[in-house]
Order: sequence, then C-alpha cells, then structure tokens
Amino acid sequence: MATRISIHDMNRIKLCEIFDSELKPEGQAYDVSLTTEINGWKELTFT
Repeated sequence: MATRISIHDMNRIKLCEIFDSELKPEGQAYDVSLTTEINGWKELTFT
C-alpha cells in the first residue's frame, strides 16, 4: 500500500508531498514510516 504524506510549514502552507511508491522510481521517497510514541512524539522516516 502506498503512503502519501504532505509536508506543511508553520503557517499551514503546503511545501511538498512525500509519496511512497512501490515502484521506487529515482527521486521518490520509499520505506516511509510515521511512528507515534505513547508520549505523543511523532517521527517520520524515509529513504
């Protein structure tokens, strides 16, 4: 399943979109993972 995450600045202006393509074309993010800890901390990782 492909993942799509939008990146916004502090004024909620959309800067870009990270799309995890299963085809892994050059220039696209893959292995996108959003992890949320119990304390509310969120971490976004991708390759």
